[in-house]
Amino acid sequence: MQEAEMLSLTMSRRALFRAALAAFGTYGLTRGAPALAGVTEIKVPDNVPEETFDFDTQGIASWTTVDGQWAVEGMEGAPSGRNVLMQRATKNEFNVIVAPGGPYGDVDVSMKFKPVAGREDASAGIVFRFTDGKYYVVRANALEDNFRLYSYDRGRRQLATATVKAPALGQWHTVRLVAVGDHMQAWLDGKLYLDHRDQRFKSGRVGLWTKADSVTAFDDLVIRGSKEKASWSYAAFKQMGDRAMVMGDLVLLDQEVPAVMSGLFSGGLDVTAVHNHLNEMSPHVMYMHYEGHGDAVQLAKALRQALSASATPLGGPPATAATGGPALDPKQIEQALGRQGKDIGGGVFQITVPRAEAITEMGQPLLPAMGVVTVLNFQPTTDGKAAITGDFVLVDREVNAVAKALRQHGIDVTAIHNHGLMDTPRLFYMHFWANDDPAKLAQGLKAALEQTNSVKAK
Repeated sequence: MQEAEMLSLTMSRRALFRAALAAFGTYGLTRGAPALAGVTEIKVPDNVPEETFDFDTQGIASWTTVDGQWAVEGMEGAPSGRNVLMQRATKNEFNVIVAPGGPYGDVDVSMKFKPVAGREDASAGIVFRFTDGKYYVVRANALEDNFRLYSYDRGRRQLATATVKAPALGQWHTVRLVAVGDHMQAWLDGKLYLDHRDQRFKSGRVGLWTKADSVTAFDDLVIRGSKEKASWSYAAFKQMGDRAMVMGDLVLLDQEVPAVMSGLFSGGLDVTAVHNHLNEMSPHVMYMHYEGHGDAVQLAKALRQALSASATPLGGPPATAATGGPALDPKQIEQALGRQGKDIGGGVFQITVPRAEAITEMGQPLLPAMGVVTVLNFQPTTDGKAAITGDFVLVDREVNAVAKALRQHGIDVTAIHNHGLMDTPRLFYMHFWANDDPAKLAQGLKAALEQTNSVKAK
C-alpha cells in the first residue's frame, strides 16, 4: 500500500469527532496552547559523548527489539539521507526498540518522526532509562491534541501532560527529551511543553516507541548521555620489570557476563570475582573483577577484545553531568569524619582511606589505585540529604565489627565479598548504602572506620 493510500485510511471515529469539534470552533480553543514560559531549561554538559543514528550509515543489527515490526526502509524526503526506521506492527499494545549504548543516567535525546498511518493511534515517542522492561516515555500523537510523559512498569502511569496542536499526519516533527537526575523536560517541534520531576528510574538505555496500530517513520536519533560513576569499568596497570600486572573490574549487564568472561579467558586473563555491589540497581549490573600478567600492550588488547562483547563505550572517562540541584557542604563532612576529601564531579564528594599495612598480590605490592583503599562517596539528594555508597577494605576480624557499626547508624550493608584471590593479607570488601543527613552519615562511617586498621587521620 502506498503512503498516500495509507493516509487516506486514518480518519477514525476519534478523528471525525475532533473534526466536528473544529467545525464548531470548540477544538480551536486548545490548538494554540502556549509552550512553558519562564522555565529554566536543564542541560547536560557540552562535552558528553554524542551518538547519532541516521539509518544510512548503519542498520539496527545491534538494537534490541522489545516488541513491534521494526525495519530500515528507504523513504523519499527523509530528513537526512534516504533511509528511515519504520515501525509497521499494528496489533501490539506498545512497540519498543532499544538502541545500543548506555546505560545512561542523565541524557539529552532528540529524534524526528513522521506519523504515516493509524486508526486508533498515530504516535511516536522517546523511551529513556529503559531497564528490564521498565522505562519512561515521552510521546506525541497525531490523533490527539496532547503531549505526554509516562512511566511504564507492567502498566502505564501518566506523569505529565500538555495541550498542543496535534502533529500533522504525513509530515516530519521533532521530539526532544532532557533528563538530569529526577528532573525531566520535553519539547515538541522546538517548544518546551513538559517540566516534571520523578524518581522511579535512575538510569537505563534509550529507545523508540509507538502504540497500537501506529505506522511511524523515525530518523536522526541523537543521544547525548553521561554514565554514572558507579557504572564505570576500570583497569589499573603496574610495571614489574619486563612484565606488567593489570587489575580492575568491569561493569556489565547480566546478559553480557558470559561472553565477556569467555573473552577474558581467551586473552589469558583471570577472573577473580563476579558479584553485585548494590541492591535494587537500575539497570541491574554485575561487577567482574579480573587480573592478568604479561606484556602491557597485549594485556590491553585482550581486555579491549573481551569488552567488545558488551555495550561498554571505549575511550576516555565519560563526562559527568552537573545536577543543577542541591549541593553538599564538604567541610561539614570533613569535620564529621576528621578526614579531607575531594570533589570528583557530578556533585559527588569522595573521601579515600588507605589501610595502614602493606598489601601484596602474589608478592607484588599493590598501589592504592589498584582498588585497595576504602572509598566513601557522598552525593546530594533532596531535603538536605545525601546518598552514600562505596566500600570498606577489611581483614577477616574486622568484618562483623564494621557491619555492626554501620547498621547501628542506619547504613545498609549491601555486599561482602573478595575482589582478588591471592592478596596478602586476605581482604574482604564491604559495600554500603544510605540516604540521610550527610553529617549523621559521616559520623556513622567514622565509627565504622574506627574498627579498622586504616591510616590514622591527620
